[in-house]
Amino acid sequence: MARLDLGNPHKAFRYKTAKKTYDISNLTCNKETQKLYQQTLNRNVDNLELSGTVGPQGKLHKLLETVRKTADGVVGAKRPQQASGHWNDSLLTNLVEKSKTALLKLKSGNESADRSNIRSLVNRTQKSIQKRLKDLKAQAAEHLAHTIANTDESRRMFEAVRTLTNSKPHQSIIVHNADGNVITSDADKADAIRDYFEQQFTRNEPPLEPFEGPPRALNTPITAGEVSAALSKLKNNRACGPDNIPNELLKYAGDSFASMFADIINECFETNTYIKAIGE
Repeated sequence: MARLDLGNPHKAFRYKTAKKTYDISNLTCNKETQKLYQQTLNRNVDNLELSGTVGPQGKLHKLLETVRKTADGVVGAKRPQQASGHWNDSLLTNLVEKSKTALLKLKSGNESADRSNIRSLVNRTQKSIQKRLKDLKAQAAEHLAHTIANTDESRRMFEAVRTLTNSKPHQSIIVHNADGNVITSDADKADAIRDYFEQQFTRNEPPLEPFEGPPRALNTPITAGEVSAALSKLKNNRACGPDNIPNELLKYAGDSFASMFADIINECFETNTYIKAIGE
């Protein structure tokens, strides 16, 4: 994909590899996909072979791997989308290459008459590049407006509106110091914000007492219903943790997943086992 840079058209093309993600909108907006995902995951978890698996850590690893494989087959991978301000346009590519070639000729030792013609060519090409960039931006805006007007999916509509909103210039925030004076330096603003949140989330409280005694089961074990209730409160559209599993895959996981997850947590207490985050 080509990232457009109006400041320097010759830096307009920067390529980066898109990271594979799940088609979460297919899961959150399609009731049939939700039902199929839950049914398939419940069946896969019920048939999960745990013989030879050592401890809660190994069981959790297998459980999350089952979630991934089920999501691969039912939810599917999200197709890479062109980001705002990116186009793969053959005309723009040709114009940029043409301008770059002319600039290289201009830097070589040509005669004055040739240099004048080449300079004119560079100027005409750069004007054509700027015009093409404006046309592409207008097409992108028209496409977003069409998406908002015709889509039935709330997630896609939200993404379109967010893209339009993000096109506005960012405004600098106003930060005051302890004396009430406005801080002008961005670095000083960052320091003031950091110090503020450190004060908010740091308390002068003694640390919790360490767990002592032999491993033992909870007096009231954690239930599958409690796990399901906690999963249902997960927020959508949040960044993944080290396990690289989106919240939505857990939120719509179903009863079998919640039951096994509760068993794993209870086993941690029974065996005094600490589970590391999967992926770390």
